[in-house]
Amino acid sequence: MKLQFDPNQDFQLEAVSAITDLLDGEPLGAPDFAVLRSRADSGLLGASLGVLEAACNRPLTDLERVSSNLARVQRRNGLADSEPLHTWSVVDPMLGHSRDCPQVSVEMETGTGKTYVYLRTIHELARRYGY
Repeated sequence: MKLQFDPNQDFQLEAVSAITDLLDGEPLGAPDFAVLRSRADSGLLGASLGVLEAACNRPLTDLERVSSNLARVQRRNGLADSEPLHTWSVVDPMLGHSRDCPQVSVEMETGTGKTYVYLRTIHELARRYGY
């Protein structure tokens, strides 16, 4: 028996596109990455809490555009528009204050190649947007 891997299955490419298209309009640039130190410890791993806090990538330039892109991707895939984009707040040391980060859920059926799609998506986000 010989297994063959096809990196160009349409449903996987559509899944990658659905995720990366959420950021259409974002500028390509070098990623800004900051690691925050633990609140209880000056060490990176925060021995007393065992928590590593991190803020990754530069802030999105326009959350409204991301919401619009989300609606477009949902319509393209035959999905009803979701509720307003959910965000969570993170303290960003580069900005000196908190910023909103969008939260989206990506769902795929079992056995469809989610791990491959996630890895390819990470590569595409780096290629397209510098993430």
